[in-house]
Amino acid sequence: MKQSASYRLAPSEEVADAYVASQGITPAPFGWPTVMGWIGKEPIGLLGTIKKPDVILAGPLVVTRKHNNGPTILRLIDAYEVVLRLAKVTSYMFSVEEDNSFGEMITRLSGDKPYTIVDGLLWFNRRLQ
Repeated sequence: MKQSASYRLAPSEEVADAYVASQGITPAPFGWPTVMGWIGKEPIGLLGTIKKPDVILAGPLVVTRKHNNGPTILRLIDAYEVVLRLAKVTSYMFSVEEDNSFGEMITRLSGDKPYTIVDGLLWFNRRLQ
């Protein structure tokens, strides 16, 4: 029987760092919030926050190759936004590569459009309801 995934705050920065490193990415200090997806005790994805003063900058978004699909990515984003809403945060920023189809998907699904393009990155300011 297939086990369903759960999404919640990362248990610690060390766990988040270890997961990101296991996916071949050099870990950087994470800010709050960092959410992770799990199937049982196996991490399947992470959406962190890059530490910056006075702004919530989402990233990186890391997903295990086997689970690199739309539903996993959307659930990580949803879990991230739930945490932000509970903390009364009204917006956050993120970027995607300009030549990545993910930017088009964001615009199509949410109606959000990039507010600027810098060094090949589409920058979004996501407003939360």
